[in-house]
Amino acid sequence: MLIILSLLLLLLLASPISTSGSQVNVWPKPRNFSWPEPQANPLSPNFNIISPDHRYLSSAAKRYRHLILSEHHRPLVNPSPSVRVNTSAPPLLTLAITVSDLTAPLHHGVDESYTLTIPTPEEPPV
Repeated sequence: MLIILSLLLLLLLASPISTSGSQVNVWPKPRNFSWPEPQANPLSPNFNIISPDHRYLSSAAKRYRHLILSEHHRPLVNPSPSVRVNTSAPPLLTLAITVSDLTAPLHHGVDESYTLTIPTPEEPPV
């Protein structure tokens, strides 16, 4: 039991992921992380998460939206100098989640990779 507690403490105190000189805390920690041009955009007070109609995904989206808005989420209290805070961009209004196969069986080792892209005002959403 002491070993498990020690491992959990070590994981909690582990240094943040570092990429291109920036330190970003993300959880759960991904195996691979790339952020070629570190930038932060503000969230709209009306931020919404749109997800496919799925038993687990829909409830998770609602839960995280509530957490983000009710806890006044401030991801960059002390931003790294390498992260550009984009104050000229309009606040992010929506996170749209798409899943290629909602019926895929979930098991150990399944590919859970994803890409998060925030389109600039000059480019259309992907």
